[in-house]
Amino acid sequence: MRYKGRIGTSLLAGVGVWLAAQAASAEPLADIALPLCSSVDADAASDTPRSPNCSNPSPDVLAVELTASRGEITIGDYKIADAYLYNGSYMPEVWRIDPGDTIDVRFSNELSGSFGQISNIHTHGMLVTPINAGGTNLSEPMGDNILPLFASTALGPINPEPAPSSAVGSLVELAQAPDSVSAALGFICRNSTVVLPVVDGSGDYSIPIPSDHPVGLFWYHPHPHGLSEAQVGGGLAGLMTVGLPNDYIGDTPDTGELEHRLLMLKDLQLTREAGDEMWHVNDTPSDTNCSLTGDDADKVAISTGVCLNGDDMAWLFTVNGQLYPTIEVDEGHPQLWRIANTGADITYNLELVETLADGSERKLPFQIVSVDGVAVGQPNAESALVRDSLLMMPSSRIEIYVAYDDGSGRSVPEEGAHAVLRQAGFLTGEKPGEGATWPPVDLTEVVFVPTGDGSGAPAPSVVNVEGQAPAGVATSYAGSGDESCPRLGPDESRMVVFNVQEFSADQMPGVDYAVPPNCPIAPGDENFFNTIGTTFATVGNPSSLDEILTTYDKALGDLYATSFGDTTAANRGKCFNAELDTCVPYPSVETWWVVNASNEGHNFHIHQSRFQVLEVVGTGDDFSPDTRLWHDNYPVLVGQAVKLRIHFDRPEQVGEFVYHCHILLHEDGGMMALMEVRDTGQ
Repeated sequence: MRYKGRIGTSLLAGVGVWLAAQAASAEPLADIALPLCSSVDADAASDTPRSPNCSNPSPDVLAVELTASRGEITIGDYKIADAYLYNGSYMPEVWRIDPGDTIDVRFSNELSGSFGQISNIHTHGMLVTPINAGGTNLSEPMGDNILPLFASTALGPINPEPAPSSAVGSLVELAQAPDSVSAALGFICRNSTVVLPVVDGSGDYSIPIPSDHPVGLFWYHPHPHGLSEAQVGGGLAGLMTVGLPNDYIGDTPDTGELEHRLLMLKDLQLTREAGDEMWHVNDTPSDTNCSLTGDDADKVAISTGVCLNGDDMAWLFTVNGQLYPTIEVDEGHPQLWRIANTGADITYNLELVETLADGSERKLPFQIVSVDGVAVGQPNAESALVRDSLLMMPSSRIEIYVAYDDGSGRSVPEEGAHAVLRQAGFLTGEKPGEGATWPPVDLTEVVFVPTGDGSGAPAPSVVNVEGQAPAGVATSYAGSGDESCPRLGPDESRMVVFNVQEFSADQMPGVDYAVPPNCPIAPGDENFFNTIGTTFATVGNPSSLDEILTTYDKALGDLYATSFGDTTAANRGKCFNAELDTCVPYPSVETWWVVNASNEGHNFHIHQSRFQVLEVVGTGDDFSPDTRLWHDNYPVLVGQAVKLRIHFDRPEQVGEFVYHCHILLHEDGGMMALMEVRDTGQ
């Protein structure tokens, strides 16, 4: 856990530093939806430029050539030598599809460097099958299956050298590899027992989209266990849209059709040698690189979109691959901002902040229209979901309706109005010095423009939204499953616990402390174990996190117990080892408790599924559970347990997939579990 125990005081105390270094406005926000990569009927006859990497071999099919490689890019004034790129671009094609379409992807891994040895792709948030077209035959197209991996063709013969100690739990070691990678191989995570198939450098995915798939914003990214943080954090991420916002939000009164903007948030950490013009991607990023406190605080300078730590470290906070672009919003033409956090680890605490004539600031409200690719039903103004901040942990997508509104209903002043989309900063730990402290930084300039003659009506402050339900309406299913995959009892819940254990370098693993099952060890270095555990129990109506953990520990018994010296110690979980942890009979609707037993925040994400949040128990921020919202990821902060309802009643869910913390440092370190939705014939 690189983020633990390295910071003395929260960055949030130093917000004033960054306001002193505001840069001039940059270019307008780029439209990353062009060139087209689309199977949408309306795009078929369009003369808009189309990407050479995408085609439509037949109606309702999007065929994509997707190559992962490393290469030079320029972001603002920063020339970067070795960014992680899809099809040679930091902002790769946006895949536009409709429900009922099929995505065919020819994926090639041409990544160089030790952090690119293996890769694959995952269509994040999609309700699609994880089953391969050819079953276990990897020569046939795969579904959304993150277990098979593709070895890089850029590496030549694979040298099975052990991972460096600086990459604890984040690097793989290929075992007994042949001279060339031309057949299926096996790999093991360093000092663990993960065995997954690794195949030649390219392969095919064929992913049918259900005809009733939710309409919204999704994304694609690599998911190689142990290397996900470096590859996503270095730039491998692209957006997907299913359908159009017009499907769930119509024309607004007096304003016509909404303008839709994609806002892809990507942060990128860089290093360079003294005097070198070129920057290099930092494959082992750290939130301490922008610490405004401590011995090196005088080296840190935060401005619009950038944090510099001396001359050799930079942290870029890009929106659509740009540093501090400008978004212009006409008073009479409101916009829908479709925001995706595609960072590996960072949490954004977003605010839209207006600067007033006297220099003071105030937060502007906005309406949340869609969460994680599912529209939130709001049939009238009284039901509108209005907020003035967004907590977006890694992988989350939120669409917001933006119209100038200071709460009084007044129109944009004659001289216009100026605001910023701001990352206000966020502390994920229980206290400063624990977890991660994400720095405050301004991301975009926002200019609100009044109507030309003052006669135009201001945009309405909220819009009506037709909600979506991505799963069935049943609350329970009959049948008992089978002995190897039993159904939960009427009062039982499935319990999932995130935990982090930390030990110093002077403590000997297996001698001074018990190592949780399957967790990697870094000899001579401090060890952080990111574990996940699961069992089922009758939880009842708990009043505290301690009560929930007591129930979990009692039900768990010695399932994850390990020995050290002459002593056996209980553990609350294990590190990922590709063995089945959870089996759910199809169809089912289950209650899950996701529990944070550590002193830092986590972000629960489950593949192939959606869930509703029923209750949050514990201290910290209350996210006001709302069953209108369907999530595929959700914050489980320090001191919290979150009660979920998850529907496993879609045929696309049958098969094996994973759930994990989507802070990819944690997932790479072991905080992931394999589950199966199994058709038991009931």
